[in-house]
Amino acid sequence: MAMFYRSAWKFVFGFIAIISLTLAGLYATDYYLNPNKKFESEVARELEDASRQYMDDTYGGETPEETLELFITALEEGNVELASKYFVVDDQREWFEKLNIIKQNDELKSMIKDIKTAKRGENINDNSSIFSIVNYKNEIITVMNIIRIQNGLWKIEDL
Repeated sequence: MAMFYRSAWKFVFGFIAIISLTLAGLYATDYYLNPNKKFESEVARELEDASRQYMDDTYGGETPEETLELFITALEEGNVELASKYFVVDDQREWFEKLNIIKQNDELKSMIKDIKTAKRGENINDNSSIFSIVNYKNEIITVMNIIRIQNGLWKIEDL
C-alpha cells in the first residue's frame, strides 16, 4: 500500500510539473514569438519615454501669450536653438532645422514681423489656443496653435 501512495504522489507531482512547464512554455512562446506582444511592449516604453520628455521640458510660458513672447524674443536674438525649444518636444528638431534655414536665408526679420501680428482667437478648449497671423493686407496667412502640455507649460504645436 505504501508503494501505491509513493507512486501516486510521484504521478501527481510529475503531472503538476508537466502542466507547469507546458504553461510556462506557452507563455514564453506567446511573449517572445508573438509580434504583437513585442510591439505593445515597445509602444508602452516609447510612450513612457515621451511622457517623461514632456514632463521634464522646462521651455514654455505660463500662458499662450507668454510662450509667443518668449518665442519672438528668441527669434529677435537670432537664437533659433532656443526658439525651437518652444515647440512641442516631438517637433523641436524639425523646427530647429527650419528656423536655421530661415535664418541662413536672412528671412528671420520678416518672420518676426509676421508673427508679431498674431491675434488670439477663441480657445479650442482649456488646453489649446489659436493665434491668427496676418499679412500687411490683414489677411490670415497662417494659424499658430499653442497647447498646454502635461507639466502645465504652453508650447507651440503648429505654425
